[in-house]
Amino acid sequence: MILRRVEVGQQVYEFQGLTEALFLERQNRFLARVLIGSQQVMCHLHDPGRLPELIPRSHVLVRPTHGRKTNCSLTAFSSNGKWVVCDSRIHSRIASEFLPKNSKPEVRHGASRLDFFTGDGFVEVKGCTLVKDGVALFPDSPTTRGRKHVEELRAIRAEGMSAGILVLVMRNDAVCFRANSQTDPAFASSFSAALKEGVEARILTFSLDDEWLRYRGEIPLCEAAGEVARPRSRDETSPKRSTLEEKSNRPIYLFVHWLPARFAAKRTNLGTPSSKGVARARQSQLAEAGMFLDRGTAIYRVGYVA
Repeated sequence: MILRRVEVGQQVYEFQGLTEALFLERQNRFLARVLIGSQQVMCHLHDPGRLPELIPRSHVLVRPTHGRKTNCSLTAFSSNGKWVVCDSRIHSRIASEFLPKNSKPEVRHGASRLDFFTGDGFVEVKGCTLVKDGVALFPDSPTTRGRKHVEELRAIRAEGMSAGILVLVMRNDAVCFRANSQTDPAFASSFSAALKEGVEARILTFSLDDEWLRYRGEIPLCEAAGEVARPRSRDETSPKRSTLEEKSNRPIYLFVHWLPARFAAKRTNLGTPSSKGVARARQSQLAEAGMFLDRGTAIYRVGYVA
């Protein structure tokens, strides 16, 4: 699958008129009740998945749209301090920014209508919103239609044409992608078979910053052994971060060197464990590693090993 070069950080889609609200309930697959200020309103929710992270009283973003039953659309929800875009209507528009310019949308092949024909093969686009422990997972609910598309791609590949799946992870806290075998084992089995038969999968990540959706880089498939794979060129393309708190969204090892109180003058500017520095924020991670902070002991140095 040939993709056009898009710079990491580039704006690929603009949402207009985003307003923060509180999610109250999902009345059906496509209707959500939200609280905007003191007013309860119904908004369109264009995502057929379960969206398990969209829970009552969670923060969401809505924007004005015009439909038969609603005048707004639920566009994103908050998860782990990040906005996750959940409007699947924009997937094809985003994919077109990466696929060859002569690609044709909505082309029928066999019994299915696939998202794009690129000239030498077909591409199906899937949107992903679920991330667990750094692993992006699709689907978040059983999808007979999704499995049918994968089977069609396998048939296309068997005919000698190229076939690919372009996964758009609508958040930037994932380091690899895996088919969600726990939720839909049939889809995961078809996906795995397709990869072995030459169907290509590319996984792109995005973030919502203000009203702009930005491209955040490509991540790999998770390793076959089930371990979280490291992202391709993620460290080279992402801005460098300096504090422990900013590094908290990726795996790190902490090496803490303790000094007696009489050597307190040699402490670094990270301060003591009881300060506002980062030590207190990392207590839970240290505890998991069998290390416990003593408030009377100074931190001498903290090192990182990615």
